[in-house]
Amino acid sequence: MRQVLLGAAVVAVMGLICVAARADDLPPIVSGCKAEAVVPWPAAGEGYRAMAYTEGEDCAEAHLTLALVAPTDRALWQWDFGGAASVRALYGVPNVVEMERALGAWLTQGSDKPTTSADLPAWADGAAAPEGFEPDAVLDRAGWEALRAAKRPLFCFADAPGFQTCVQLTIDENGAPIGRRAIR
Repeated sequence: MRQVLLGAAVVAVMGLICVAARADDLPPIVSGCKAEAVVPWPAAGEGYRAMAYTEGEDCAEAHLTLALVAPTDRALWQWDFGGAASVRALYGVPNVVEMERALGAWLTQGSDKPTTSADLPAWADGAAAPEGFEPDAVLDRAGWEALRAAKRPLFCFADAPGFQTCVQLTIDENGAPIGRRAIR
């Protein structure tokens, strides 16, 4: 019986040594969710870009930051989210590789998003707000219509189910939120 137990122990130790030797040959396991994506912001001009990055132990709870950046690398505007999963487009992304892909898709401006403030809906006289838009509290009808006339570059991103927040590039080279756009 002793020999059987001693033999089993030797086999077990040898198996651990073999597993350890094979583990050294494998690439390191990436832990956490440190992902980044950078895309051009074409409406703002050459060199302007949007970037998003996550950092945390897992992708569902990773801290998410979105920034609009000038060609000089100066941050024009930044928004910090409590967790990547709070953005529907990023909910359920399981790993870093897929998170980088999802961040890039989330940031990319397409034909479904307005590119300048001239693309925004008019605010009809007597209406509570422009149709399909919840303007920022600092904007009244006159301010909204002046913004539309100024044709400022916009960056819009999905931040909640059925909504996109839109940020304008101001004349003094800063980002300023203008409100939320209904997309349903």
